[in-house]
Amino acid sequence: MNKTEPFDVCKNHYFNVTELEKSSAVWPVSIGVDELEINHRIGPKMVPYFYMIFVLEGQGELIYKQKKYVLHKSDMFCLFPQVVYEYRTGKDEPLRKVWIAFEGPQSLRLLERIGIKSCSPYAANVLHDGVLNHIRSLFELANDADQSDSDLSRLITFYRIFEVISHRTSDTSRQLVCPDYWLQQGKEYMERHYSDHLSVEQVADYVHVTRAHFSRRFHQEFGVPPAKYLQLLKIKEAKRLLEQTDHNLSIIAQTIGCPDVFTFSKMFKKTEGISPREYRLLKGEKGAVPVPSNYL
Repeated sequence: MNKTEPFDVCKNHYFNVTELEKSSAVWPVSIGVDELEINHRIGPKMVPYFYMIFVLEGQGELIYKQKKYVLHKSDMFCLFPQVVYEYRTGKDEPLRKVWIAFEGPQSLRLLERIGIKSCSPYAANVLHDGVLNHIRSLFELANDADQSDSDLSRLITFYRIFEVISHRTSDTSRQLVCPDYWLQQGKEYMERHYSDHLSVEQVADYVHVTRAHFSRRFHQEFGVPPAKYLQLLKIKEAKRLLEQTDHNLSIIAQTIGCPDVFTFSKMFKKTEGISPREYRLLKGEKGAVPVPSNYL
């Protein structure tokens, strides 16, 4: 891979995600490239989004759910949100990689189309020219964010990356069923319905396990109790509405599934340390603060 690639122009870029993108099934959040020196270790740690990572050069080792995967040039692996991972570079050459972070209610379904599951996060020899060309295009869009209708271009280019990979994905990979698939289903269900006054009991019923078993396994897998995760989803959406709209607190409370403003304000302050009104004023003065980039 030569050093004049657009990869080097944009080391790490967070897209200005529009409402159109957020209304779609999946959308890209950021894109970046980095190089890890030899004998370097990342983690154990977690990420807040899904990350699709492609190895440009070098080799290393991914450790994910007590399994080890040897990484080589052109391989791909995926990191799932709130799941602990770590990886290491080799002794002979650095590991250079390009990554795309994304989120959305159908992220798991889209990954399944390319044979990626929580129990099978790795695929060999994925980065052929067809995939690479679309990644280049996404980088170029990141470097030209003022382009008209860039959100449409981002979505189209992002989905084309998956389309090209899916053409070489076997049915066997797609049909693999993970032993803990019900946990991912439960998490996905929470992300779709957190604003519908959803309870942990309802989620457990949805995946056909007891509340106690679901809560225990969810906490083990994702590092946070399911009740707390539901709360974090509400807070995340509330922060977006406080930053990007002028809705009053009553409307925001109803939108995220809180019964009243008092309950919403109490939950928000307990989590964020300030009231929703104070948060809105703070963001109005300072502007939006991007998510820290040092996740990978």
